[in-house]
Amino acid sequence: MTDTTAMIEINLDVPTPAKNARQNLVGMSRLEICEALAAFDVKRYRADQIYSWVYAKGARDFASMTNLSKDLRARLPEAFRIDRPGVSVDQQ
Repeated sequence: MTDTTAMIEINLDVPTPAKNARQNLVGMSRLEICEALAAFDVKRYRADQIYSWVYAKGARDFASMTNLSKDLRARLPEAFRIDRPGVSVDQQ
């Protein structure tokens, strides 16, 4: 092999559609998040807050979104998830 080798890891933490039917907020636009949350009677400004937590603050779970009500933080994981892509190839 050359000086550059690639190590391939299988990331088992990445859910597949069969494992998890909840909608992933990562990858959705602000408008898509607003529309998805509107179906659950979440107001527009709350959807904007959630978008900010996911994309600007890098939140990995709903519990860390402290400017949302406890009730909303408890309801969100029932229909949504925050799954970020994992590293599958590590080049050295």
